[in-house]
Amino acid sequence: MPRRGHISVIAQSGGVGMHVIAWMTKEGLGLNKFLSLGNKIDVKENEALAYFLEDPGTELIYLYLEGLENGRELLEVAKRSTKPIFLQIPNVVAETREIAMSHTASLATDEKVVNAACRQGNIFRVLSQAEFLNAAKMVHQPPVRGRRLVVLSRSGGEAVVAAYAAKRYGFTLPPLDPELADFIHESSRSKIIKPGNPIDLGDIFDFQVYSRVMEALGRDPEVDAVLLNYGPVYDPEREAAREMARHLIDKSRATGKPLAITVCASLEEEDFFRDELGVPVYHFPGQAIQGLAFSRDFYLRPEPDDPAREQPSFQVEAITGLLAAAPAEGFLPMPQALALMEALGVPVSPWRTAANATEAQKAAEALTYPVVLKLSAPSLVHKTEAGGVLLNLRDAAAVGHAFEELAKVADAHLPPGEPWEVVVMKQARGGEEVLLGANRDAAFGAVVAFGAGGVWAEVLEDVALRVAPISPGEARRQIEETRFGRILKGVRGQAPADLGALSQALAALSHLMDRFPQLQEIDVNPVRVFPGRPGILALDAIEVAIGRDRGQASEAEVPVH
Repeated sequence: MPRRGHISVIAQSGGVGMHVIAWMTKEGLGLNKFLSLGNKIDVKENEALAYFLEDPGTELIYLYLEGLENGRELLEVAKRSTKPIFLQIPNVVAETREIAMSHTASLATDEKVVNAACRQGNIFRVLSQAEFLNAAKMVHQPPVRGRRLVVLSRSGGEAVVAAYAAKRYGFTLPPLDPELADFIHESSRSKIIKPGNPIDLGDIFDFQVYSRVMEALGRDPEVDAVLLNYGPVYDPEREAAREMARHLIDKSRATGKPLAITVCASLEEEDFFRDELGVPVYHFPGQAIQGLAFSRDFYLRPEPDDPAREQPSFQVEAITGLLAAAPAEGFLPMPQALALMEALGVPVSPWRTAANATEAQKAAEALTYPVVLKLSAPSLVHKTEAGGVLLNLRDAAAVGHAFEELAKVADAHLPPGEPWEVVVMKQARGGEEVLLGANRDAAFGAVVAFGAGGVWAEVLEDVALRVAPISPGEARRQIEETRFGRILKGVRGQAPADLGALSQALAALSHLMDRFPQLQEIDVNPVRVFPGRPGILALDAIEVAIGRDRGQASEAEVPVH
């Protein structure tokens, strides 16, 4: 039977739940409550989660799911949590769909969207039961308040392993206080090993030195957590080693300095820690450091985003009219799509439509050269692949010839009789290309995307997602989550792009999707940003408008121009 404790388990699979609880028992972790959801006929995961968040006996929650009934509600429930939530949801790939449907009648969920929602809701997504157990072993420890870790190790090799894990999980290994370093050096037998961090204690056989080191680390405000690689321990020194361990644990509790313990080689000592001291221990240093990282990330978690904060305003009436006039389903024609972006407040490179070569030439003269001509038709989604985009047109003759070329493309690629026109657009110069996108996920609803745009979009696959709606501040964090977004902040002397304008546009797009449920997908690619210059320019846009409520805005409050 498991010990009585403060960890509660919600599992859609009774087998998974019982397996986790069996290992909790073996590892000395205490169970508070266990709820098996099965097919969720009577109780859904969000109801159960809301209950455990209010339950005074629960301090940490493990949630195993094979499908999500309402991902958006899960996100909102989790945002209110003051307790760590660990979600394991493996049914996110093609290989799991059939067995999950057979087992619990659960539909697969998009893994990238799940990861984004977990980041927004401060939910820890774990990929295995073992990861959860690593986190759970820190449940009664003081929180890890920062990234500065000190490693105490009797094994030099395990110290190397720990140093790598520290780097992997985002910890730094600060230098030791000089007085402490001198004390360790003087306490060693050979005085060959230079004390550093990790601290190699292999040449020190007086366990009182370990205790004094822990006392010093407990007082040191420049240290956030300590890892002890305990062992190997030999029979003649066993009692002294155990007394040292007791002292280190007492000092950790007294000073509020979290201490993770790995038992190395002397595996029988794990029973001593669990059964006599009531302290769960780790089998390997990497597991311990992952557990410390979970504690740190929960303590340092950001405040959940409030989408109403700095809520972007846009022309609701104009957008409602555009969508009311659109087809019941399918792609919004390019001129209407560009007009929608303008009504949303996203700057668009100046443009006009043309039905013949003469109109195209007049439009180009008005816009000033160079210009771009783009073929627009309801069925033409991928214009570039069809040859429907012609760039760098610098005079009237080039524009006239380009129009004739696009007429040939229309004859070759469009269904017979389908109407088409040409969009003449001022060609933007310079800058970098990004994409702003949105679609609807079956579990979480509207989702917005940011990433590298233009020809790089599919090659780099550098995209960050958020469940809509979001504030401009959350949009800024989303942008900076990508490698390309960090480049746009300015690197190696390059001036930064206008991330403020980009964040406003992304937030506006998220609120548009939330306000108008008939919009199923939006792809604004490319959007040009200009390092060292303010502003952005959208150069293309594709929308899909589908739904019974076509043209009807939702009840969400959006400021109106």
